[in-house]
Amino acid sequence: MSIYTIASPDKLSTSMFYSFLNSMHGDSMDATDINEINSYSIKESIMKGLLTKYSNSDKNIIIRYKMKASAIPLTIERFEAKLPDFMRLNSDYIVCLEQYSLHPIVLKKKDSSLEPVLDAWKQRYLAQ
Repeated sequence: MSIYTIASPDKLSTSMFYSFLNSMHGDSMDATDINEINSYSIKESIMKGLLTKYSNSDKNIIIRYKMKASAIPLTIERFEAKLPDFMRLNSDYIVCLEQYSLHPIVLKKKDSSLEPVLDAWKQRYLAQ
């Protein structure tokens, strides 16, 4: 089991990256939504529930994390500050997208298995 967190202030970018990642992995993924405006205890409870439910499963988990919109561009440091600690610790891969952006920012990856996904994403959406 691997946990992928896709974080963005807009639902469109998050949904697009989720759909793309899911299409590359087939039926081996389940997804859940967590919103930044939820209380810390609710977010932590959702995460603990996922870890318990899928601890002995081959399915991967995708967390679509909706952040609050910001007028200030989100840097790597600001993305990290907006993610709860337990999410950063338990996620194997964290990909962030700025508002209405298709340029993924990788905050965490446990190995290189995300590279083919990112390469295919860039080729499909960012090739000029």
